[in-house]
Amino acid sequence: MTKRKQFASTESSSSQFSTTSTIDYEDLGDCNYVCEFCNATFWFSERLRSGPLNKPPKYTQCCRSGHVKLNFPLNPPEEIKSLFLDRRFMKNIRRYNSMFSMTSFGAKVDKSFKHQQGPYVFKVSGQISHNIGSLCPLPNKKPSFLQLYVYDTTNEVSNRLSYFSSAKKNPPSPDVVQTIKQILDTHNSLVKLFRIARDMHETTNAPNFSIRLFDTHTVHPYELPTSNTLGAIVQDDDPNAKEFDIIVRTKDNIPQRVNILHPSYMSLQYPLLFPFGEQGWNKNLRLTLPPGKGDKRLTMNMYYCFQIHDRINAYTLLLRGSKLFQQYLVDAYISIERNRLEYIESNQESLRSEFLSGVYDAISRGETEGHNIGQRIILPSSFTGGPRYMYKHYQDALAICRVHGKPQYFITFTCNAKWPEIIRNLRQFPLLSAEDRPQIIARVFQMKVESFITFLKEYKPFGVVAAELYTIEFQKRGLPHCHTLLWVTTPYKIELPSQVDNYISAEIPNRNIDPELYKIVTETLIHGPCSILNNNASCMRHGSCSKKFPKKYENETRFDDQGHIYYKRRQDSPSFEKNGYSIDCQYVVPYNRMLCLRFKAHINVEYCGWSMMIKYLFKYISKGADRIRYAISADPIGANRSNHHKNEPINEIKNFVDGRFICPHEASWRILNFPIHHRNPAVQSLSVHLEDKQNVTFGATTSLQNVVNNPYLKRTSLTEWLKNNAIDQSGRHLRYVDYLSEYKWDTNDKVWSRRKSKKTPSIGRLIYVHPSSGECFYLRLLLTHQYGCTSFKDIRTVSGILFPTYRAACENLGLLGDDREWAQAFEEASTWATASQLRLLFTHMLLYCEVSSPMKLWIEHWRQMKDDIVHDLCKDTDIEPNNIPELQLQQQILYELQKLLNSAGSSASLTEFGLPAPQGEFIELLDNRMLMEERCYDRSALRSKTEKMRAALNWKQTEIYNRVLESVFANKQIMLFIYGHGGTGKTFLWTTIINALRSEGKVVLPVAASGIASLLLPSGRTAHSRFRIPINITDESLCYVKKKTQLSRLLIETSLIIWDEAPMSDRLCLECLDRTLRDILDNPNIPFGGKSILLGGDFRQTLPVKKKSTKQKVIASSLPKSKLWNNFQVIRLTDNMRLRQPNMSNDERRTIENFSNWLVNIGDGTIGSNTLTTIADAKEIEIAEQYLLQHDENALNNLIRFIYDDNTLLSSNASAFSDKAIVCPKNITADEINQMVLDKAPGNAISYLSTDSLTPRANDRSDSELSYPDEYINSLKFSGIPPHHLILKVNTPIILIRNINQSCGMCNGTRMLITQLLPKVIEAIIITGTSIGQKVYIPRISFVHDDKELPFIFKRRQFPIKLCYAMTINKSQGQSLNKIGVYLPEHVFGHGQLYVALSRATSPTSLKILIKPEEGFPSNKTLNIVYSDLLNEIDIQQSTHIASTSGLTNDRNNITNNSNYSVFSD
Repeated sequence: MTKRKQFASTESSSSQFSTTSTIDYEDLGDCNYVCEFCNATFWFSERLRSGPLNKPPKYTQCCRSGHVKLNFPLNPPEEIKSLFLDRRFMKNIRRYNSMFSMTSFGAKVDKSFKHQQGPYVFKVSGQISHNIGSLCPLPNKKPSFLQLYVYDTTNEVSNRLSYFSSAKKNPPSPDVVQTIKQILDTHNSLVKLFRIARDMHETTNAPNFSIRLFDTHTVHPYELPTSNTLGAIVQDDDPNAKEFDIIVRTKDNIPQRVNILHPSYMSLQYPLLFPFGEQGWNKNLRLTLPPGKGDKRLTMNMYYCFQIHDRINAYTLLLRGSKLFQQYLVDAYISIERNRLEYIESNQESLRSEFLSGVYDAISRGETEGHNIGQRIILPSSFTGGPRYMYKHYQDALAICRVHGKPQYFITFTCNAKWPEIIRNLRQFPLLSAEDRPQIIARVFQMKVESFITFLKEYKPFGVVAAELYTIEFQKRGLPHCHTLLWVTTPYKIELPSQVDNYISAEIPNRNIDPELYKIVTETLIHGPCSILNNNASCMRHGSCSKKFPKKYENETRFDDQGHIYYKRRQDSPSFEKNGYSIDCQYVVPYNRMLCLRFKAHINVEYCGWSMMIKYLFKYISKGADRIRYAISADPIGANRSNHHKNEPINEIKNFVDGRFICPHEASWRILNFPIHHRNPAVQSLSVHLEDKQNVTFGATTSLQNVVNNPYLKRTSLTEWLKNNAIDQSGRHLRYVDYLSEYKWDTNDKVWSRRKSKKTPSIGRLIYVHPSSGECFYLRLLLTHQYGCTSFKDIRTVSGILFPTYRAACENLGLLGDDREWAQAFEEASTWATASQLRLLFTHMLLYCEVSSPMKLWIEHWRQMKDDIVHDLCKDTDIEPNNIPELQLQQQILYELQKLLNSAGSSASLTEFGLPAPQGEFIELLDNRMLMEERCYDRSALRSKTEKMRAALNWKQTEIYNRVLESVFANKQIMLFIYGHGGTGKTFLWTTIINALRSEGKVVLPVAASGIASLLLPSGRTAHSRFRIPINITDESLCYVKKKTQLSRLLIETSLIIWDEAPMSDRLCLECLDRTLRDILDNPNIPFGGKSILLGGDFRQTLPVKKKSTKQKVIASSLPKSKLWNNFQVIRLTDNMRLRQPNMSNDERRTIENFSNWLVNIGDGTIGSNTLTTIADAKEIEIAEQYLLQHDENALNNLIRFIYDDNTLLSSNASAFSDKAIVCPKNITADEINQMVLDKAPGNAISYLSTDSLTPRANDRSDSELSYPDEYINSLKFSGIPPHHLILKVNTPIILIRNINQSCGMCNGTRMLITQLLPKVIEAIIITGTSIGQKVYIPRISFVHDDKELPFIFKRRQFPIKLCYAMTINKSQGQSLNKIGVYLPEHVFGHGQLYVALSRATSPTSLKILIKPEEGFPSNKTLNIVYSDLLNEIDIQQSTHIASTSGLTNDRNNITNNSNYSVFSD
């Protein structure tokens, strides 16, 4: 045996494609180990793994350790051995066998490969039948099969040849036919019996007779059969004929089907494989077990498994049968399967199951025997390929996904028939090829698969394996392949496209540098060629390749917007010649170097972390045998079915239409009992039932009293979980579905016991319960959320309240959603909220909660929204409250509601929700609302404020201020980009300009790329909301703005648009606004229709967020790549305004200046080195000790204490939380920190569970694919959607994750502090932005995730918030914090992320950084990623623009005369 090379388990992922690492092929050795009982030969790897290593290996696959003893193989006659060495004979062996077969072969043989290149494979669909006819043919009919042995034997050879007279290629030889005839006449006992019948038939006065073939074994295991032991000639209608005896009559119009249980079933069909006519399997065969040692039945599977093993010093004719052996294997396996199905069907009455309460009811009715009640157990999940089997594996896969998330890799491992182990095994059979030894291919591939899984775990080519799941399938040509889903642990999960290159390649290796890999890839991993190179390839469909080859060239690996991966395929990568074609990387199947070198086979590796389609992958991994689809209907189409018996039981076996294809390789695999599916960790099904409604199984003759008196029969994993919790409190922190993580379920004793083993525990899976099952469905729903229950009453107890039904408990937990929730939320809020706050809440419900009956909600609650309106009316008119007409009040409330709808950025009207629209004077007010809002400012107050702010501007800000105001008042277009880092006063400048123009009645529209940034601007909005920019934007998109609407009139009157944080916006957004303004203003030839535009931001910060995109795609979406960019003049603000704070010492000023310069250098990427990393655009940055927290086991807690000390956590003051936070690169890290801080915070935690649902797509309604268990649905996590389980406390900071109403300060990124936690609504106060201190009420809203690649639309109803002690770096952009902790458990992964994180700090003393050390990195260093080429391009563009324009100056001395410019006049 070849020894494995030992690799360090910590081998870095970057070495996967290192050409210096040597990985040897794992050779299994030769098949030269021998079973001590039956002399079958094996490979060493097939041994019993439990056997001691210092003793000879033991094998049980062949004869069950000597318990299977058969008279096989028999040494065949020398004459037939000679024929099996004749190459021409072997090519025609199936024809010769068919000539001498005594039964006809009935099957649908797949002949689609007959005229195609490639190895021969025998393949059938459906069932196989052997039919035997009469001894003599009917009048005017040619003799066939058995009749050829009896009728007209004088011309027997010519009669047999006549059936193949049309065979022109390799026609059968008459001499060979004559030889076979002589061999069978001499040796075959069945033939001898038929020859006796021939002699009797030729006797003129012979009586009517038949041949009876016995159905039992009457031969000693080591004796040759004789005609007397196999059958006898009897008179017709012999009463002694047994059930499975074959009776062959002299003349019979209808051939009879030979039963698969008959011992001569195979001998009659395959005389060339069984030249003695030896008997086959029989139901009376027994294992040679000692008395009292288990079941002694020798099954059909054991029999055929024994037959297909080579044995030392034994000549096995069967295994040399080439194409005929392929047919025999398929025949044998289908017989085994038919036998199992017939057994299941014939034993339907042996076992029954019923609810335990049903047994009690039966006893009360006077029924005492088991056969009187119950449901039939028909087709069990143990039957491979059955609906229960497939559904079980599908659910198991979802259970693994629930625990480990989505799989990262999808690997297809295909058997290589040219493996050296197979080639060496074939040397002893010179006339046979690999396809003639399908059992050897199956055995070798099974060993390879086991080694493959071991290799994935031990050598970690993809990192540490968390879970794996595979299924075995068979190609059209029969070769097996293994589809594997692989989960890896979190540190090894892919985050960036470039990381994929560490594990997967789609290029041809360099022949000189890596010759072994080059050979493997060019021989096994090249698709086709097809397409223009070979239009006749089998993969071609309608002129194109069905596998989408050739692939496009890619300079680097990337993900598209849908998460599909495109592997690096460089045009200048190596190529080679194949069949006269030049093949390059466009035809390479993605592979992993380590796997290729280890196994020398076609191993396709696909990354599926983001683009994994649940529907596609799990259909692939669970679809089972290759199948064709057909159905058999008992009724003609349109037949009246009203006469059918209503209670006719469903026969699952009859409904299971088995149209699968079976090839010899699959037949061998199944006969050898190799697994079709594998999963690790194991998945344990847990029962779900109502109290006393568990299924109990009992015999048909069992006394029902004994059933109810037997406590063992009543035990289930659920009842014992409740019982175990009552006596063992240590497991009460676990849900039922998680109990297996610390306990194990003994299926024999039916008890739970604490787990002692360190092995990976099984994953619990609750059995599926259909929603139509009523209370049982709600019980199952509760079991996925309740902890430590000790009784069924405990399960429906929520917050100490025992609910009468499981449904009621679910409703209280928020697991069920209907309009009662909105009414309850409104009632809860009305106790504390003002009328204006209630109107805001009502508006939010209309927009985001999918209220099914808004009118009902309005009718029930409109009076609670009127108090302030009544007060104002009474104050203005002196009318008594009771005298105000209800209609007037309703109109006023409806007007306020419509205003709120409009201010929320929605174009919806009340009428769209089925509510009445305000009438009369309110219509005119609403029509002019937008323009009025932008002109109804206190101009006097704004003038006063502007004067103070203008005096605080520095010289560069003043110049920009003057230039903008001059252009606006002169009606000249100005287009500037103000480029400045944090602290340079961009927001201050914007505010000054906005106030100055609004004080003169000008319309200014300030917008920002993000919600949180928009809150820093006076009346700011997000660009998407203000201009109604489409979410799914393209190069041709227009804003949703129509001419002659309020928004279009507002845009026409607008003097200036200010767009802050513009670098975060996709260039398409700016271009969309440009096209819209050109259209609305009827000015198509001028950018933005002539409107003045001010853009601002910092390109050092994060660029447009493009999900899983490459650097090139991110840069391509940035503003400098827009066709509009050259119209903008770039002006830099460089002075740090924080240095101008009064009462600051020189040392403090110097410290802040150094800190600011350090941040700018990080943003520019001008400091650091790249000695430790090969990541493009990355440098290692050394963090000064003053900012660094040393990493140890308490480091994260120390960082938390730095930001959130005890006084902060005990405080209920909003200011204690508004200016501090912890930031980190990923959401998952932020979630972990949030939970840690929440646990430290005082107060009782309240849990809020979401209501989750799936809506099937119209074209995808398969039950198996839509039956996703609730716990799996709850575990789904999508970007921008809150978790299923929210845990909150009063006085904890939260952040909005949805734009609700920006005019009220409620946008994505708004931070708030919880003041009340009510069952259906949350009360909070805003602590950031322009609405600080405002109290708001937040209901649960509906989130929809509509991914076209999923077979469903996902919907979650949950509060639109997350805890916000910690947030992601991207979410923090735009915020300034007086105390910030930066936690880096891994390096940043995008441009500007480190700069954004550090620049949130307003001073060096407010910053602490915690770096989790990584291998090869010092603890004081981390990576900084900067797209320097983009920043340099902007610098060049700025220099060119300044040189070619007489615009703004960079010299402060040149602005003296303009520094006092004012727009104010008396």
